[in-house]
Amino acid sequence: QKKKKTRKPPPAGTELDLESYFATPAGWRAAHSMLKSNGYAPPEIEFLREAAELEEQLRTVKDPVERSALTNRIDQLRVRFRLAVERLRA
Repeated sequence: QKKKKTRKPPPAGTELDLESYFATPAGWRAAHSMLKSNGYAPPEIEFLREAAELEEQLRTVKDPVERSALTNRIDQLRVRFRLAVERLRA
């Protein structure tokens, strides 16, 4: 049987950053908290992560056609992120 490695809690007196927890709508907090504590990001965050990776690629691309394709994909991901966040707020 494989043992699961558990994380230790932060030392006593350490200030906890609860900003992202309370920024999440109340109905989604438990699910997002469990995903985050187990090393997974919510799908909305994956959109931002992929957009950031593409922006990094964009810095080195010289071809105008490829730059345009990357820029379009980044814009699409950001729109998907905003729509997903709006759905969570509704």
